[in-house]
Amino acid sequence: MSSATRLSWAIRCSCRTAAPRGPIFRAVTRILYRSVRRVLDLPPQTRLFMCHDYGPNGREIRWVTTVAEERANNIHVRDGIDEDTFVEMREARDKTLAMPKLIIPSLQVNMRAGKLPPKDEDGDVFLKVPINKL
Repeated sequence: MSSATRLSWAIRCSCRTAAPRGPIFRAVTRILYRSVRRVLDLPPQTRLFMCHDYGPNGREIRWVTTVAEERANNIHVRDGIDEDTFVEMREARDKTLAMPKLIIPSLQVNMRAGKLPPKDEDGDVFLKVPINKL
């Protein structure tokens, strides 16, 4: 499973990837779709423990689901939704969203596979924020 999948799949939906728009976005989104579909090819009773859930429309927040539930109910990757449809939907939806508030620090940690940046000469660790680019 790709790291994009671990970060971008929630119960009964999907989340945007951190890739920019354009060809790279579409490639990463296709990888996300294929990775999720590989998980959904597991036996229906397989339990899936998710990193987050948004509890849309007042639904109780959950952290566990099953392959069968996701194949039937996931609004983005349920059975019958093909890769091209998924990519078009994600691209259209993501264009309407503002940049995530924590994207700058998240990317700096994610690109180091979860490790913080190196310490400076005083032993302190800093995340950089390009304030003139936001």
